[in-house]
Amino acid sequence: MQLFPYIKTAVNLAKKNLTIFRCAVEKRFSSEQEFKSLLCHIGKQGNNVYRTAFAELYVTFGYVTSDLIDMVLDINSEGSNYLFDKIEELIDGKQTLLDRDTIESLYAALKLPSRRSSATRLLSCLVHAGFLSVLEVF
Repeated sequence: MQLFPYIKTAVNLAKKNLTIFRCAVEKRFSSEQEFKSLLCHIGKQGNNVYRTAFAELYVTFGYVTSDLIDMVLDINSEGSNYLFDKIEELIDGKQTLLDRDTIESLYAALKLPSRRSSATRLLSCLVHAGFLSVLEVF
């Protein structure tokens, strides 16, 4: 996990000055999507703390996507309040790029004990923001 200190540094930079962070990403990668795909791929490895750091960096791009949801489902929501608060803030601000398949994957995640907590929190937030009705969840 030699990347971990660099990821935490990138998260801190993105929190302090998003413009500088985005400029650095643009200089190194051909596109923002390339960088986010790399974060998603590498971020699925390692323990909860490691995955959380990658997801925190991913969330700085300002949109809730299916890739981010997939990353977050493998994270224990109780230990990741900053991450989930930021995701809830983005969902409340309607900054989501979610499709029906992603919503269905959240429903499926409710059946898995390791993903239930995160899926419940995300579905609740989607209902609160008006993306889903309470009847759809039940």
